[in-house]
Amino acid sequence: MANIKLMNKTVKKAYTFLLKKYDKKDISFNTRMPYKFLTSDGKRWEVKRLYGNKILLSKKHFDYLCNNETIILVFSDDKDYPVLKINSLELNKRRVFNGIGVHVWENKKVEDDDR
Repeated sequence: MANIKLMNKTVKKAYTFLLKKYDKKDISFNTRMPYKFLTSDGKRWEVKRLYGNKILLSKKHFDYLCNNETIILVFSDDKDYPVLKINSLELNKRRVFNGIGVHVWENKKVEDDDR
């Protein structure tokens, strides 16, 4: 069962969306996984906030999603339903979905010499 107190506004929207398809007991929420929700049918669900016309992913998260089928729910601030659903395996083929871009940023480790 999901702990709603640990969710930000966008994740709460996704949880409410999933409750239309699943019972509470069938939705697991975990902040330590590369996806936010796991449902009883084995589907992984990630949640992303829309920034202008793009979503942001770290390189590590992007690589995980490209190799592990996950449904990405994209929410804008002014909508309570997803404005886009992306099958993460499609990220291998393209980076723009219905005019929404996927921006991947590098995780850079700060070296001692760079401080």
